[in-house]
Amino acid sequence: MLMVSWFVCGVLYFYLYAYLFCTIVCKEKFEVNKLLVFLSIIMSILQCVIMNYGLGYIKPYLMHLLSFFMLKALYKQKFIKTLLGLLMIFVLIFISELLFGIIFVLILKIDFSVENVNYLYYTLSNMSIFIICYFISKIRLVKNLFNNVLKWYNKNEYTSLVFFVFLFSIIMTFTLYNNFIIFLPRTLLFVANLFSIAVFIFVIEFFKEKAAKNKLVHEYDNLLEYTKAYERLLDEKSKKQHEYKNQLAVIKLMANTKKINDYINQLLEEDLEEDLEIINKLKYIPKGGLKGLIYYKVETMKKKNLNIFIDVSSTLINSKLWNRCDKNLESVSKVLGVYLDNAIEASENSSEKYIMFEVFLENKNIVFKISNTFSNKLDMNKVDKEGYTTKGSGKGYGLALAKDIINKNEYLEQAREISGIYYIQKLYIKK
Repeated sequence: MLMVSWFVCGVLYFYLYAYLFCTIVCKEKFEVNKLLVFLSIIMSILQCVIMNYGLGYIKPYLMHLLSFFMLKALYKQKFIKTLLGLLMIFVLIFISELLFGIIFVLILKIDFSVENVNYLYYTLSNMSIFIICYFISKIRLVKNLFNNVLKWYNKNEYTSLVFFVFLFSIIMTFTLYNNFIIFLPRTLLFVANLFSIAVFIFVIEFFKEKAAKNKLVHEYDNLLEYTKAYERLLDEKSKKQHEYKNQLAVIKLMANTKKINDYINQLLEEDLEEDLEIINKLKYIPKGGLKGLIYYKVETMKKKNLNIFIDVSSTLINSKLWNRCDKNLESVSKVLGVYLDNAIEASENSSEKYIMFEVFLENKNIVFKISNTFSNKLDMNKVDKEGYTTKGSGKGYGLALAKDIINKNEYLEQAREISGIYYIQKLYIKK
């Protein structure tokens, strides 16, 4: 009877894996088909053989390997996505079995050791774990976390993913084996579970932060593409504004009433002059996406009623100086995007609301200098540490991303300081 319960639970176990993978990773409605039935029966028979021979710690790893090949054959997802999905299933199973162990073993003190478990105990315990796992997978917080990781995890990071899947398998096997098989003394068991939970939290946070950072990279990549198109509109706007200004001047000469003249003067002196002034100051930055990005951010500053000062040195009119920038455009645009976004948010929350954006030459290096007022206290030693922020939860990845980009690029360098009411951030494009 115990062998039968192994088989039945094995089939349900693989059904559960297929259900979780289908709904979490593939975003499809789960359906039982002939291939799933066939694979589940074959896998369950293999599981019975493995369990019959014992194999200790090796047994779970063989089961994980079988699960991977079954999911790959069933849903034909890429290797990295299948492995990531399997890690998420490990997380759900781990939480479920840990909760089961806490409730039934530690609290109710039911003995589930191999020597004492009969087919009924085995079946009921596995069914309980399956039910717990199903309901955990339905929790909105869990679903959102998994969705973000799946959507934004970098598909090229094979090494870290394989490492963490392997690490989590070891931790999960160690914890569950100690909880249900060898039964350590209560104090030692508590310490072992506490350690496992700490590693589990670390793994979850690692993937959560990776997903957040990669999402940010994606957003800045899209912004660069958008601002390349935006630059063309900016050129057209500049031409039309010059024409518009000339036309208003002609109309003013033709107008006879003071009311019309006053209105035209207002148009000429306000928005039009401000826009033309900004466009003229950015004229030494060549087209290619960077000018559009800066102008786009300046427009955001204006909408937030920030006090803006812009100065681009005329020495940068030499286009050859920008070759280094063009070759590193994606990196430069991401870093500047982060700096400008942070400056906008910090100055918006300050009482003075000033931002100064300067571009100049220093020892033949192009320097982007952004100075902004701020309100919160800053720890300069932690500014670009991942997760450090004064803006609340869910923030703190921008400057860490900028630091990673700069560290990987020999032509980029950054510096920062606080001067009076201003936080100053510099980006150097080195010779």
